[in-house]
Amino acid sequence: MKAEIYQTLAQLNSGFQQVTESLKKLESEGVMSDRYVHKHSVKLAEISATINMHVLTKLNARETEDKDHYGKMHVTAETQEQTD
Repeated sequence: MKAEIYQTLAQLNSGFQQVTESLKKLESEGVMSDRYVHKHSVKLAEISATINMHVLTKLNARETEDKDHYGKMHVTAETQEQTD
């Protein structure tokens, strides 16, 4: 489940990068101005960073819970191994 979330986030970031590169290509073809492309590239970067922050904040909480859970399991296994 978490792997899918990380993969989806990577796909989103790749998509934002593709849009930015496409805008720059249109600029190089003379269809869009430098100012227009810069303005919208900055907006895209802000949206991407906001989504990343939101998703990673949620994932950080999950990762912390997992670390704590598996840490406890490890300690239990070590304790049982010592008593065997």
